Amino acid sequence: MDYRLSALPLNLRYKLLSLLPIQIAVQTCLLSSNWKHSWKHIWSVHLDDAAPFDTVEWVSNLHDRVMEALDGCSLDEVHMYLLRTFNGPTSLPISWVHDGICKRINELDLQVNFLELPTSFFTCPTVKILKLRLTRWAPNLLEQNLEINLQSLVSLDASAHQEAYQSLFRIIGGSPALESIKFCCWAKT
Repeated sequence: MDYRLSALPLNLRYKLLSLLPIQIAVQTCLLSSNWKHSWKHIWSVHLDDAAPFDTVEWVSNLHDRVMEALDGCSLDEVHMYLLRTFNGPTSLPISWVHDGICKRINELDLQVNFLELPTSFFTCPTVKILKLRLTRWAPNLLEQNLEINLQSLVSLDASAHQEAYQSLFRIIGGSPALESIKFCCWAKT
């Protein structure tokens, strides 16, 4: 079996690994010596709390390990689906988003209960596609005098609680290249 997997062209191997949740992509290093460093060539990070991980600390260590391994590389996409694990404020999603921005991401896809974005996000020159599914923003987002200049953003797909409504409109106002907007807002029940 290892022979057939290792016979895959490298670009196909890297593409396959980029489609897996990062927790599983990293574990492929155990397949064989040929796969030991393959996960370090991914172009997309998928962090999904449906995939197995033990604790928030484990995910934090994974973040550090992934960012160290990808040092000097760029990422096209960051996808974070953390609806089960992170129910309140935490710096972990901020770290993944900030480091993704530093790696010049084109697509950011976030499904989280509580969203606090790093200030680097609001002037990111490379994000073209933004997908947000969230319950609430950090409370100080609207109060801050943040410059919002998402000059490359062409697609915004957002679904949020009514408390995040005004924040989403601030993002729209700071995105002069927007071509596509999908927006869904719900109220308290």
